[in-house]
Order: sequence, then C-alpha cells, then structure tokens
Amino acid sequence: MASRYHDTGTMPTLGRTDSMEEALNSSSTNRGHLYGQSMSPLRQTTLVAMYCALEHLPQLIDRVDHVHSLLLGLLFSSLDASIVSTSLVTISVDLKDFITVPWVALSYLLAYLGFAVAFSKLSDIYGRRALVEISWLLFGAFSLGCGLAKNMTQIIVCRAFQGIGGSGLYSLAQIGLFEVGPTHKPGLLGALIGMTLAVSFVLGPVLGGTISHFASWRWIFFINIPFSTVALAGIMLAWPSRYGSRSSMAGSYKRLDLPGIFLVIGGSTLLVFSLQQAGSFSMSWDSPVIVATLTIAALCWIVFVAWEYLLETKHYMGIQPLFSSKLVAMRPYMAALVFMVLTGFNYLAIIIILPERFQIINEQDSLMSGIHLLPMLGACAFGSFLAGAISSKRNNTSPTLIAAACLQLIGVGLLSTFSDVDSAIQPQYGYQAIFGLGVGLTFAAATMLASLHVDHENLAVAQGAIAQARVFGGAIGIAVCSMVFNHGVKHKLVDHLPPDDLQALQQSPVIGALFSPENQKLVRTVYADAFVSDIKIFIYLAAAGVIASLFTFQRHPPPMPGVQRSNKEESETPRGALSETELEDMSHHRC
Repeated sequence: MASRYHDTGTMPTLGRTDSMEEALNSSSTNRGHLYGQSMSPLRQTTLVAMYCALEHLPQLIDRVDHVHSLLLGLLFSSLDASIVSTSLVTISVDLKDFITVPWVALSYLLAYLGFAVAFSKLSDIYGRRALVEISWLLFGAFSLGCGLAKNMTQIIVCRAFQGIGGSGLYSLAQIGLFEVGPTHKPGLLGALIGMTLAVSFVLGPVLGGTISHFASWRWIFFINIPFSTVALAGIMLAWPSRYGSRSSMAGSYKRLDLPGIFLVIGGSTLLVFSLQQAGSFSMSWDSPVIVATLTIAALCWIVFVAWEYLLETKHYMGIQPLFSSKLVAMRPYMAALVFMVLTGFNYLAIIIILPERFQIINEQDSLMSGIHLLPMLGACAFGSFLAGAISSKRNNTSPTLIAAACLQLIGVGLLSTFSDVDSAIQPQYGYQAIFGLGVGLTFAAATMLASLHVDHENLAVAQGAIAQARVFGGAIGIAVCSMVFNHGVKHKLVDHLPPDDLQALQQSPVIGALFSPENQKLVRTVYADAFVSDIKIFIYLAAAGVIASLFTFQRHPPPMPGVQRSNKEESETPRGALSETELEDMSHHRC
C-alpha cells in the first residue's frame, strides 16, 4: 500500500499508476472489439471512473482515515482550551485550592499558543506523521495525568504538557488537511476547519458544564483517552511511513531555526503570563517579576525580527527562517493575520465571560451557563460552511472576511445592550447568533485565504501562524477581561470582603457563588459593570477588525484550484472529446 504514495516527506498524495496508464492508452481498435463499435465519450468516462474507483479505493479509504484523525485532533485540542471554564469552581472545591485554580486553564493556554508555529516548522523538516503521533501521545498521556491528579500542582503541570500536545494537533490539522484532503476544494476544507474550531471552542463550556453537573470533573480529561488511543492507532497503522536515513535527519536538524522557535515561544507565553498575573492582582505591575517578564517578552520579539532578517539576507549557516519575509510582503495574508488576532481576542473572551455572567448574575449552574451558548455554536458552524460555499467556484475570501468583520461588529454592539443586572437572557441569543456567524465566516475564510495566497514551501508556517494568532489574541483577551473585573473588585469590594475571599475572587469570579447572599449581590453588581466595560473594548477591536479586513481586498485574487485550467480546457477541447487532462484528473480524484 505504501508504495503507491509519492514520498514527499509530508503527507501522502495519490499518483497515477502504471496500470492506469495502460488502461487509458488501450487502442480504440481493442475497445471496438469489446463493445462492437467505437467507444462513446460517455461510456469512456464511465469506464475510467469505475476503474479509478476500484484502483484507488484502498488509498481513498486511508485518506478518509487521515482526514478524520486530523479533524478529531483539531476538535479535541480546541475543546480542551475552554472545557474547564465552567468547571473551575468544582475543581477548586474538590482539590481545596481557590488561589491557583485559574492556572488549570492558563497553563494549557500558554503551551497551546506557544508551540503552534514550532510544530508547523518541525513538521516541514521531520514529516507530518511523526509530529502528529507525538502530539496525540502527549495529549492523551497527560489527559490521563490530569484526571488522576491529587492536587492542584499536579493538574497544572499535566495541563501544560497536555497543551503542548494540543498545540501540535491544532496547528498540524490545519496544515495536513490541505495535503490529504480534497485539495481541489479549498472551500470545503476551510469550512471543515472553521466549523470544527468555532464549534469546539463554544462546545467546550457546554460539555464541561454537563460533565461536571452529572459526573466527576475528572471525566473532562478521561474522555480524551479513548479518542486519543483510536486516533493514534489509526495513524500508526494506516499512515504511509516517511522514508529517509538518519543522515538526512541530521542534516534537517542543522536547518532547523531553533532560536526563532524559542523566541516565539518566549515572546508569546511571557507576555500572556505577565498580563494574567498582573491582571489578577497576584503580582503588582511594578513587581520585579512582571517588569522582567514584560521586558524579556519585548526583547524576544525584537530579537526574533532581527534574527529572521539575518537569516533571510545572509543565509546564516544554512538555517531556514521560521517566518519567511515572503509572508510579510503578502498584504492580504498579513491583514488576515492581524484580523485573526482581533477575532481571537473577542471570540475566546466572550465564550469565557458569557458563561461567567450567567453563573454570577443570573445564578445559573454550570450546565445551564454552557447551554446558553448553543446559539453561538450553531451560528459558527453555519458560518463556516457558508464561507466554503461562497468560495466554492470563485475566490471570494476577501469579501467574506469583510462581511464577517461587519457581522462581528454588529454582534458585539448588540451585546452591549445586555448590560443591566436584570437584563433578560432571551434577546442575547440573537446577538450571539450574529456574532457567531461572523466568527464562523472568519475562521473558514482566513484559512482558505492562506492556502490560496501562500506557496507550498511556506504554507505550513503560514497556517501555523494563523492558528497561533487566533489563540494569542484570545489569551490576551481573557487576561484583559480579568484585569477589568479585578479593577472593579479592588475599588468597590475591598471594604466589604475579607482578604481571603477577596483574593479568591480575584483569581476566579465564579467563586463569588460561594459567598453570603449579601456579598453575592455586591459581586453581581461589580461583574455587570465589568461586563459592560469588556463589551466596549470588544466594540473597538471589532471596528479595528473591519479596517484590517479591508486590506485583504484584491481586484484580481488568486483563482480557486482548477477553475482557471478548466475554463481554458473547455474552450480548447472539442465537444464530445475527453481530454488527457480530464482523464488525469479522474486518476487523481480525491474523496
């Protein structure tokens, strides 16, 4: 089976086999003896289609298995980024630790955003299969560790390593699907990726609340294990092996941009860490730790830019730059990258603060607070498939992104009316749907735009950067929302709450549900004010997103794969004749 794949060092692709050539080159005389007359184009087409189906059936089955494995990894890695948001109170009560419980979510998020581009570049050198296997192994093994944790320190450490595996699944899926999937249908691939991402981020709080309500919170992590085992077994058994000697691997290592990888990880994680710690008042802004981490984060980004420029201009030691200057020169791609940061900021922050609002202000349990997000889930899924349909025949990714940015702005603007403590819940379902539709369109269209504008050499890093930008923006958004709430707590509740309760509340707002009724009322008022302030920030950023989306526009964007060629062939091929190119397309058909 493996011998039928071209050895690209990355993903398998279907090739045209010798037996296929023999079938296509059979003389018309022989065909006439077989059918008693010259074969009609329709009969010829039917014969070739049937032959292709039988010839490539094993490869097509393997391809479906690969696609499912990648989508499963994308789903579960994204799911775990938000699944604990509605279960933090349950975890903190069970482990008797209210101070460090936010790190259950933050440790995963920091690792998740830090390693996305690194996995993308490593897979270019060492192959997708090896990196996907390592990612599933890390994700599954440390999910088991999280479920068996006896204290908060154990679960935080396991969540960090789980996040590294999740980062690999997250970024490699968005690269690999454009290699093993139907590459002539980027609209479908973008829709699948966008829908999986949008649905998983929203489904996380829903599923987390449901599990913690009906069973132990440990099953939030245990459910990952059987899926990890099945996916890993499928990849190991069905995925064609990557050929190559140890010497080539050693040569590849020398080309690896390790300084660039560590600089990106350091710059991303240290920035989010300092914002989260200072925003939760765990440390003051002028503390040595916060000042040092912010300074090092800034230096990491400055040195990264200088280092990448050196590699591009001097070809230093034959090292391949992590982020090529060709990507920076692509205006539509860079505009989409900026827009993705802004979308990630608003989207991930909203799916965290909305369930918190339902729990704190509306006094809903973790299950209902997650269920209230279902309108956004459905709208995100629909928006992703709509984006794929819009660009199924023609490259409409830029207009789709512009429309998506406008929908996001309208959605967050309407959410600003959901401000009072006594505001009814029902109207916000429609607001969620509008915003979610914009997010679904954005995730799918941005993924398609990157695949259409970037050459194959830089596609892995380009998709990895899009993936990392989304989570990077979301991590900053969550940290900023924490700052806004804790600013209100510091100025309005410091004289009303005991120091221990105040510290616990600054770490996790939903802890207020355990306070006395009088103090709960005070917390609800502060959170309602903070929610309004958060939405105002989202409105400004959504407006900036509209501006960024405008820079993706091109009068003559790259065509969708196969469209330009098929149009030309239609004009050159006589009616009723079946061209060699069409026959070759059938032999390369992908399910």
